[in-house]
Amino acid sequence: MGALAVGAIAAYHSLIGYDPDWENADALRGAEGALFSPTGSSPEIVFAALLWLVWARAPRVAEGFGQRPLWWVAVPCLAIASGLLLWGHYTGATDLVVLSLSFAFLGGGAWLGGWRSLSALVVPALFLLLLVPIPSVLLNALLYDMQMMTVWLAEQSLDLLGVASLVEGDLIRTAQGLFHVIESCAGFRIQVTLLMTVVLYAELFHLSRRRALALFLVTPLLSVFINNLRVLSIVFNPYSKFAAVHTLQGLAMIVLGVFAIALADAVLARVIRDEPVRRVRRPAGEWPVARIAALAGGFAALALAQWLTPPWSPPPASPAWTLSNLPLAHDGWSSESRNVDRDFLGSVAFTERSFRRFSKQAEWVDVFVGVDDHRRRSGSLISPKTRLPGTGFDVEEQGGAVDVGGVTVERLVVRSGKERQLVYHWRRGVLPVREEALREMFAIDRSRWRRDERSVVVRLATPIDARGRNAAEQRLTGFVPFVREGLAALDRAEAGTPAAPAAGLGATGAAR
Repeated sequence: MGALAVGAIAAYHSLIGYDPDWENADALRGAEGALFSPTGSSPEIVFAALLWLVWARAPRVAEGFGQRPLWWVAVPCLAIASGLLLWGHYTGATDLVVLSLSFAFLGGGAWLGGWRSLSALVVPALFLLLLVPIPSVLLNALLYDMQMMTVWLAEQSLDLLGVASLVEGDLIRTAQGLFHVIESCAGFRIQVTLLMTVVLYAELFHLSRRRALALFLVTPLLSVFINNLRVLSIVFNPYSKFAAVHTLQGLAMIVLGVFAIALADAVLARVIRDEPVRRVRRPAGEWPVARIAALAGGFAALALAQWLTPPWSPPPASPAWTLSNLPLAHDGWSSESRNVDRDFLGSVAFTERSFRRFSKQAEWVDVFVGVDDHRRRSGSLISPKTRLPGTGFDVEEQGGAVDVGGVTVERLVVRSGKERQLVYHWRRGVLPVREEALREMFAIDRSRWRRDERSVVVRLATPIDARGRNAAEQRLTGFVPFVREGLAALDRAEAGTPAAPAAGLGATGAAR
């Protein structure tokens, strides 16, 4: 078994120091990031728990030694594990290496000890999936819905407590102050943490499969309740603005969540009349030395294949294509740089972004352009948040897609308090969500099959003031060809086609 362990470590050495958020410079760090960041996970905690699960189940794995291997499970699982490992190495997608290890557990168990060893390793294999991030295009949509649900629950809870509140988008206003429900308050990581806790709890207390499954299904509801308590504690605590206090409150709620799991299990024990699980230990069969040696040799071959295969490296970025070359003026409109609301955007990420306010007399138009060149997998610009100007806005009216100056735009009216704005929003170079998710999950854009075309999102916004809706429509309609032609000029510059010189340099944000 020592040779098998050495071979596995050599094959999966890239998981040492694994950090799902390593590409995301804006990710939460420290205790707050480890426990509440929706885009990451806690590899140290998960790997430590995984080792305990494997150690606790090792006798059950050994019970299968001597049985015939399950070829129909072992061969496909080990083949998938090998393919994911080599592809993850080639593309630099370490999360695919985690997925590969999960299949390796299943295939290795089926190969070494048939059904008995395989069944003992199913839980550790599934537990590893906690370290595989959800494709960001799916996570962006999920997080925004969870933020809005968190706001609604907090509003209803405050109303039950007799506390007056006013909700504006992702903001909750009370007499105590203003609370912003950011992504780390949406409860996604509390859900994941408590589900992980349920798995360990069921293993530690030897719950039956029926009771463990019931507890697992109940836990998401518990996590919603616990997260709502966390939000309320932050709303009522005047010191929550301090990061340390904010984190301590979150830790307290996780502890409360563990007690809630134990309480729910006590209730389920009365409802689900299971006999106590009594494990009958069978003696370990004769060790399959030949099969162990073959599996160790396979891991060693995979380690050698990684050493011989150089990772894919992207072609150098074109220096000609940059949002800093977008014009600063348009038909008598001058512009100034605006700050991007990073807290609101959260995990929505861009390779480059530009946000400027164009003004002429008393009128103004905000122009936001975000770009993704697909070189990173830590975030996506596909999100419902890009339609909104920032924190505190709700969609009041959604007019659907219309053609404006040759561009199909989504037309919206958004509101924050008494302020109303007309928004034109469109994307280009964006595939359907399912295709985007698959390309990100399997790192297709980090290979020879990468897309050369950048994805772009554009938002134009202007106030609906005393001059009415038609005046706002005219302002935005005049800016659509301006932005479209500006992006087309950048495309021509990248292709080496001479373009007219820009009127100035636009301010861009750092990559995130």
